[in-house]
This record gives sequence, structure tokens and C-alpha cells, in this order.
Amino acid sequence: MSLKTVVDSFDDMKPYKADRGFVLISQKKEGVPDWLSVLRSESLSKIPDLHTMSCGAAYVMEVQYKAKKYVVAYTFGTAHHRLEDDLFEPRFGLRVALNLIESNKLRNMDVASLDASTLKTRMQASRSTSVNDFGLDVNQDLLTLLSGASSDASFARAVTGRDAISMRAMPSAGFFKDKAIQAIEIYKKRTYKSKYPWVDYIDPVKDSVVLAALERDLFDELVQIASGHPTDASLSTPDISDPLVAEAVTYAGAGMRPGKKKVFDEIDIYDYVSEIKASLLGGRLAMDEMRASHRIVMEDQATGIPRSERVFRSINFEVSRAGLRYVLFGGSWYQVDAKHAKSVEDEFNSFLIPKAIFKPTTARNERQYIEELNSRSDLLNMDQTKIDPAGTTQANIEPCDFLSTKKHLIHLKDAAASSSMSHLWSQGQVSCTLMMTDGIFREKFIKEAKKRETKYKKKGFSELLPSKSAAPDPSKFTVVFGVMRARNRKNGQLDVPFFSKVAMRPSLTAIRLMSYKVFVEIIEKV
Repeated sequence: MSLKTVVDSFDDMKPYKADRGFVLISQKKEGVPDWLSVLRSESLSKIPDLHTMSCGAAYVMEVQYKAKKYVVAYTFGTAHHRLEDDLFEPRFGLRVALNLIESNKLRNMDVASLDASTLKTRMQASRSTSVNDFGLDVNQDLLTLLSGASSDASFARAVTGRDAISMRAMPSAGFFKDKAIQAIEIYKKRTYKSKYPWVDYIDPVKDSVVLAALERDLFDELVQIASGHPTDASLSTPDISDPLVAEAVTYAGAGMRPGKKKVFDEIDIYDYVSEIKASLLGGRLAMDEMRASHRIVMEDQATGIPRSERVFRSINFEVSRAGLRYVLFGGSWYQVDAKHAKSVEDEFNSFLIPKAIFKPTTARNERQYIEELNSRSDLLNMDQTKIDPAGTTQANIEPCDFLSTKKHLIHLKDAAASSSMSHLWSQGQVSCTLMMTDGIFREKFIKEAKKRETKYKKKGFSELLPSKSAAPDPSKFTVVFGVMRARNRKNGQLDVPFFSKVAMRPSLTAIRLMSYKVFVEIIEKV
């Protein structure tokens, strides 16, 4: 990548020749904040004029480390928003931070829990602490930011790493060149492997042939969504958003639906595809155009100030290819470590039910399927039964969707319609724990079961449940998670997404440790 390419990417910033490259600056003109007129209308005294201003600068330089030349950009103020994502090395700053920060000197951590719905979490400690104190699930959580005290004071006192590296250090003569070379040198190290060995469970893909194939898979998936098929892919900006800011969402770029922009209340992959549906199905849109030009535009409804993010950086998508698992997150493709993937698959297979309880169904969703199962004499419909455990109100715990004559506690989920299956697993775990430990919960469960027996004209179910005063024997109950899925359109397999299997592990293992028998059954949607 050339120095000129990076310099040109800083739109509307004025360049000044520097020792090793260019310094670029921008100064946004003064503006009047939208809220000022509202405050003036309420004030009994005259409020003076107020103005907003912002500025930014960048120093783009070329340095040589060993035999290779690198282009490095230092940004200040708002300038980092101007640099295009595909120009920098993904997770460069994170790798530097991992090599510099000891695992017991952490202050901040951002993680993304990869599932059908990606959950992003920011954790902050009041003082330097161990990685174990953050409660990280190393099997599921993708580390996206790390901050803490630097073990190398010659580089910086403290660092924060994501794609870029942010540091606290005192500039001196030769600072920019020396720090750039030092950062590249630290990035090349592999000392992080002994401190954070789980980081490489999910590793960036760099093979250009594999990347091209993965992007074809993604494009095919978008075409399938446009054709009306459900998807496990989702859309969410990689950074953690401010929940207090209400934003109007639109989509922009090549091949969008002509006419007035449709405004959406939230970011959603089905809304995005609806805007490019005609171009996708008409063969008028290529993956390169989509990656380069498509953006999510989010306008603050209070101030009218827009911000944008590339769609490609916001797609979360999982795919299997040649026996390997890949995931797209934050605009980068990652391969799941093969040994780690095998351990997850093996454990999931150990939970698969040996003899099916359910037949394939033509039901379109969970609600229809529950109505279909109502006709079975061996099942009692407990769906939408809400029970408050002892000492709580409005907890609304659902004990199960169906209770069977064989003491099966059945929990159902239509995976195609659900943003995440994590709730399914955790719901089962909570219900099992309360049934073991809370007599009030058991008493209410029996009461609700009797109501359902009356409603559906069935008998013999409520007496299967342990009483309030009894010491329950979990080994006499079987917990069954029924997951409704259609077969994969490409390989014909009946399966659930890999990261839903990862999310399953803690809950199902906990249920098994309580001495319940626990199984998963994948119910085919035909």
C-alpha cells in the first residue's frame, strides 16, 4: 500500500509535507447546536450564542522495519473517522496490547459473544486486575479491545488496542518514527500466546483464495435472503452504541432501491437486503461494490448529526467450507481453530437425543408447532406459563413449553425466527435450578399444570411433579431442548449454527451436573 493511497483516504483534510510523509489537518466550521433554541424558549434571560467546533489531524509517514516498508498513520481529534477500514491491518492494535499487557494488569475489555445474535459487552475494572475477573467465556467471546498497564515503559505507560493502538506516552525528538518501528516490532512477537492462549481459537484469515471463496458464500447468502429465505446472518455495528441516542437508520451505496430513502428504527439485515433486493436478484450488484460503497447511515434524531458505518464491517455471518468453520465479524473473516471446533462438535453430539421424540413438521413457526403438538395425549402444553420464584415478583419464569408423561421437560425454539438461541439454553437452566431449590416454584408449577390439565382436558401430568416439601430427584427428569431448523440449502445437513453450540455448553453442562438427563433434538422443518 502506498503513502499516497493512505493520504488520499483522508477526505477534505489539507496536506502539509512533513519529514517522512504528510501532516493533514481539518477544522470544522462553527455550528449552532440544535438544542440551543429549545433552551432559549424556556429561559427567562437571554442566553448568549453557543457554537460547536471540531478539529482533527493526522501524520501519515513511511517507515522501514528490517527489509520491509510500512505506512503508519497517527491520528488526533476526529481524524480517525476519516481513515477507511480496509487500509489498516485488522487487530494490529489488539495484538500489540496482548503482547504488552500482563494478564493480571487489565483495566478494560470489549468482547463480542458470537451467536446468531452478536452480543457486545464492555467491561471496566476499577483497578488493574486479572483476565479471570472479567468472566470471559474463552470458547465463545471474541476479544475486540484490550486496555491496561504496559509492561514496556519505553513504549508507553498504558495502552489500548483494537485495530489501532492508543497509548499514553511523552513525545520527544524522533518520537513518531521510533514509536512506529517499536509498535511493528511488538506486533511481530508471539509472547501473547503464553498469556492469552485462547485468543487464537478464532484467528484472522489472510489467504486471498479462501477470502474470495468466503465472500462468494456471503454474497450467495444475501441473494438467498432477497429470495425470501431465512438466515442466521445478522447486522450490527462493530462498536458499542450509546443506548440513550435514538437514531434514524437508512442505507446508502450502489444498487440501492431508487426513490426516497426508507427510514428504519433499527439496524436489521432483512431491511438492508430489502433496499438492494432488485439489484441482487437482477444481477446488477457485485460483492466488490457492496463491500466498497454500502453504508449504514445513522442520524441522531435529537441533533440531526449523522454518522455512518460500512455494511461489510457490520455483517455477522458464519459459514463452513472444506470442513472448517469461519465467521465474519467487524469486516474481518476469522477461522475457528480446528481442534477447538472439534471439541465443540463432539460435546454437542454427546447431547443429541438418541431416539427422536418429534417428527418433521410443516409448521412455519414455533407458535404453529405448539398448536400442532397440542393434539398429542402424552404432552401437556405449558407454553407462556409464568411463575415467580420465592421472594420475587414479575420474574415470569417459564418452567417449560411442554411436560410429558415420561417426565420430559421440553423447551422449544424456532431457530430461524429467533435472533439468538442463548435464551433457550439459559431458560432451561434457570427452570431446572428453581425446580431443585425452590419449594414455592414447585408448588406454583403444580398449580399451573393443574390449570392446563383442566384447559386441555388431560390428566396425570401435575402428579408427576415434586411437591413443595419433597426433596426432588432430578435424575427422574429429562430436559429436552427442541430446536426447529430447516436443512442447509447447500449441503442438506440438519444442524444448528456453530456458535449456538458454543453458547449451549455452559447451560447444558450445568443441567447435567444437577443430575438431570439432558438432550437436544433438532426438529426438521419441511
